Amino acid sequence: MLISDDKKHVLDLIENAKKVLVIPDTTERTDALSAALAISFIIKDLSKEVSLLYSKEFPIELKEFENLLDIKKVFDQKSLVVGINYKDTPVEKINYYIKDETLNLVVTPIPSSFDLNRVSFTKTGETYDLIIVIGAKNLGELGNVYYENTEYFRKTPVLSIDNRDETANFGTININEPEFDTLTELMYNKLAVWGFKPNKNAAKALLLGFGQE
Repeated sequence: MLISDDKKHVLDLIENAKKVLVIPDTTERTDALSAALAISFIIKDLSKEVSLLYSKEFPIELKEFENLLDIKKVFDQKSLVVGINYKDTPVEKINYYIKDETLNLVVTPIPSSFDLNRVSFTKTGETYDLIIVIGAKNLGELGNVYYENTEYFRKTPVLSIDNRDETANFGTININEPEFDTLTELMYNKLAVWGFKPNKNAAKALLLGFGQE
């Protein structure tokens, strides 16, 4: 785990990422969403794919941004794909049934010599190269977003941004700076330090965040 607010490390994480997921805290401070919107618009300007995960209703003062980004209410669901190599096998029907909480796929007909190694299983779904968590003092504060995807969080680089002393260093890079009263102020400062100039939407999101607690 890298515990550092080194500019190069942060920029490398962002630069190397193609798809970014931004997750603001929804349990306490409303300005976490403003800070999340600001950095999302910055990342979008870098021609990268960015999604913002926010399960609650957008506050009225921030509603105008809701259709300008890819906003997700839930963490991306994965799908299980069952592949069957049926070369030289005249498949006529594919059915399924559920028994004892097990989903059974039935493919007919197949020869008695059918090699089961021709059946494969894969998982599909969104894959992010970077997760940015804003305003959470630990991953547990993300609730089911974390508890249902612990392996995903373990394997994916995480940039944690917060302004509380008690925040745990759970990220790949952890920015904990309690000298800033709000997350919006902290985000404004970090964007400047990292050399990012807020575009119109990012600037407006920050400005609205300054008026929140």
